[in-house]
Amino acid sequence: MHPEIEKLINLTIASGQVTEKNRATILRKAEKLGEDKDEVELILDGELALLKQDNNIQNNQLSYTNNKELVNISFLQAASSFINKYKFLKYAIIFFLICLGFNLLIFILF
Repeated sequence: MHPEIEKLINLTIASGQVTEKNRATILRKAEKLGEDKDEVELILDGELALLKQDNNIQNNQLSYTNNKELVNISFLQAASSFINKYKFLKYAIIFFLICLGFNLLIFILF
């Protein structure tokens, strides 16, 4: 495809929307340069579809990010929730602390 047509398509896509005037200008330029109008129109439509798809993906990522930012909990709340979810972990921590206490007691006494 001719570089001038590619430039026009890129400028049109950069604006985010294609008006009938933009489309007619691109097709006139394609005809003037001897390019196939149908091919240029297909490329233009494809670029628009890709732009819309990228915008949808970005909007989904932004809404997910916004939802994630709404939840503000402290480290202790997160740790407590995790420990309460896994009961065996709760008992393992209690056992570890008891053993640590006995070791400290033996170290202090002897």
